[in-house]
Amino acid sequence: MNGDVHAYFFTGKTDPLNPDTDNDGLPDGLELGLEGPVATNTNTSADTNGDGYKNFIADADPPRYNTVPDNSGLANFNLNSGRTDLIRGSVTDPTNPDTDFDGLMDGIEDATTMVELTSVSPTQPVSSRT
Repeated sequence: MNGDVHAYFFTGKTDPLNPDTDNDGLPDGLELGLEGPVATNTNTSADTNGDGYKNFIADADPPRYNTVPDNSGLANFNLNSGRTDLIRGSVTDPTNPDTDFDGLMDGIEDATTMVELTSVSPTQPVSSRT
């Protein structure tokens, strides 16, 4: 199932005493694509390391893997592909501040994407968007 594959990819990658293992500005849970805290006693509004962000921020675009039966109805599902194939969503590496090695920290890229997504009006004509 999707949760099993997802857990396989993130198990052991983070520092349990630091909510942002690679110090890139993204909490580990967000980088790993978690929709909710793993531990039931997590204080989701706490800011343990004082960086101005909550320890846990849910991923708005969580990863979905090529698993049956939970994701078999998604558009990119392929019965002949491996169950570890990512078919929707995204994840970044919580131990690498620049997962895609493009010179921009993951936290900056994620913040820029969120600003772009939240500041553009869907009714505003494309030609007038900045």
